[in-house]
Amino acid sequence: MKIFNITLHIPNILSLYRLISAPFILLLIYLGYENTFIILFVINQISDTLDGYIARKYKLESEIGSLLDSYADIGSYIIAFAGIWKFPPTSSNQHILHGY
Repeated sequence: MKIFNITLHIPNILSLYRLISAPFILLLIYLGYENTFIILFVINQISDTLDGYIARKYKLESEIGSLLDSYADIGSYIIAFAGIWKFPPTSSNQHILHGY
């Protein structure tokens, strides 16, 4: 299936998901939903790993897929920095890092 001349296979779908979800995750950061931000950010990072793995393993690499992944990575960097800025590690949320 093609949309806007983009072949939709799993790696491209995962990259599109990350690209489309970035503004929504930024909104969650702005609104202060730290736990939801963390969950969605981890899902984004897992999907980033999966899209690269699947593309290489099944020879689904493409120029447009590479471009989508690069733009989605930029979105992930922006999200990460915004999350660190909005939710800096403090004594009140150290239990997340230490497991208690």
